[in-house]
Amino acid sequence: MDVQRTGPLVFVVITTFVLAACAPPAVPPAPTATWTQTPTLAPTSTSTDTLVPTATGTSIPTATATPRPTWTPTALPTATQTPTAQPQIELPIGRLAFVSPEQQILVREPAGAIRAITEEGIACSPAWSPDGTRLAFSYQAGDKADPELRIYDFQTGDQTTAWTAPDVGPPYADPIREIAWSPSGRYLAFEQGCCPLGPVSIWDLEAAALAGYRGAYGKFWKPDEDVLTLSIPQPVGEFIPIGSGDSTSIALVRPYAISPTVVLTGTAETLYSARAWLSSDELAYMQTDMGDEEKKTEHTWWRARIVDGEAFDRRQLDAPPLRHDNDPLQEHLSPWLPAVTVGDYVWSADGTWVVFSANQDGEEPWRIYAFHWDEGPLVGPFAEGFDLALAPMVPSAPLIVPAILAQGEELAFEVCGESTTWERPPESEQDDKWWRSGRYDGVDDSVIQYPWTHAFFVTYGHGSTSYDIENLSGLWTLPEDVWARCREPECQDAILKLEIAEVWALSHRVTSVRRLGAHTVVVVEPVESGVQFVQFPRPEQQVPLTFHFVTGDGQEIDEIVEAESMYWPYPALVPTAQP
Repeated sequence: MDVQRTGPLVFVVITTFVLAACAPPAVPPAPTATWTQTPTLAPTSTSTDTLVPTATGTSIPTATATPRPTWTPTALPTATQTPTAQPQIELPIGRLAFVSPEQQILVREPAGAIRAITEEGIACSPAWSPDGTRLAFSYQAGDKADPELRIYDFQTGDQTTAWTAPDVGPPYADPIREIAWSPSGRYLAFEQGCCPLGPVSIWDLEAAALAGYRGAYGKFWKPDEDVLTLSIPQPVGEFIPIGSGDSTSIALVRPYAISPTVVLTGTAETLYSARAWLSSDELAYMQTDMGDEEKKTEHTWWRARIVDGEAFDRRQLDAPPLRHDNDPLQEHLSPWLPAVTVGDYVWSADGTWVVFSANQDGEEPWRIYAFHWDEGPLVGPFAEGFDLALAPMVPSAPLIVPAILAQGEELAFEVCGESTTWERPPESEQDDKWWRSGRYDGVDDSVIQYPWTHAFFVTYGHGSTSYDIENLSGLWTLPEDVWARCREPECQDAILKLEIAEVWALSHRVTSVRRLGAHTVVVVEPVESGVQFVQFPRPEQQVPLTFHFVTGDGQEIDEIVEAESMYWPYPALVPTAQP
């Protein structure tokens, strides 16, 4: 998932002084308004019941789900307060990397847990690899230490130094900033120096070699190929009263290329600054038409198709693309945060969520919030920090398992019961004992055969359902003492309340559990005989989950979608299509 990352817009990038790379955003003059409390939401109905199932043995409770609130900015209270951190809020977004006030790299899991990637030195500029498995960042052991380009691998837990700046003085002595991965994950582009015209370097991770270096006013990769888009100086033979005195052009450069391909050439009258790719071949850019004594300098947004290094179909935009314009975001948030300044911000790839840092009354620290653009409300603050980077999330079904394995939060699990010798009884014995016992007369054959042909089950503490799975799967041959700890009242109560999940793994052994949003991956390995009963926490939100059972190499062998499962006892919690 391609995640657009941007910060406060600078209309004339050439004239803007760039602060130290690892420092928090510059704090503007303090506004005079006060911080207004997060608004109370108006629910869509009068029902406010929450689901707390009770143990009824064989009956399935009829639960009433809490209705989804609507976004109602008019319900603003008059009280003012300083917001408090809410770290354990679960959000349907990927991992969030950010820089703490102590200038360390922290990563927030979707469920709210925060881990430290660095604990000493000075770190900044986190950037996720395209598959979300690695995090690149800038690091210095101390103020005068050589800058390093480091990579943390979430699959192995290893942290390595990809590149160390040579000790030759500025700009190499300056911190690395604005790191960006190429779409293939092979190259890293980054900047150094504190002036707008910073050197842009391309580092080849496979060859461990420098694959490009030139001065530019910012850069970003094409979305579908390893081609870097740059705004570069364009000498025009006469002084322009802006920045270095040169014009600017837009150019494309491939790793190891000797010279860039210029697609829009700046002149003394017109400067071009690349901003973002809107698609694989359509570029958004800013055009600056220089003023004189009779007219003012004008800044406008444009789009153009880039084909074979040339610009076609150039059209002016009425407004900057939403993801690259700070003003609509600030205005959209004003009912909740009228007295703050938005710092840097990142959008989810589907354009539904914005995660941003904000500062109250010109005072530190910067606090981090999230906001659903269409539905609201404001969520947070859930951390303090800045320099945000949102990991890609892969929504498509074939890729959901690797995304969870790479980005998901690892859950502690408990084996409350286990047998290493259990095997399913012979089919003839199963037929005599249960299939023709009369208990299941009139029941559809597919319902009877399902437990016999499947190895994984999720149970919910209801005696009748668990009893049927036990009988029809062949687990009735298991000694009662194997189940003893799983059936303790405290455990069963937590299962009924959807606080913990209980998974039965037949002829398999559970090795790890990871969760990302409403998806849980249970990694298992097959065994010749045996069964495990495993318990682990469910998310705080009482919603049906999807369980993916996979082998150690990530191959999915079964899936349980609770919202579609015959054993899911709470139909009121299954989302329904809205009219």
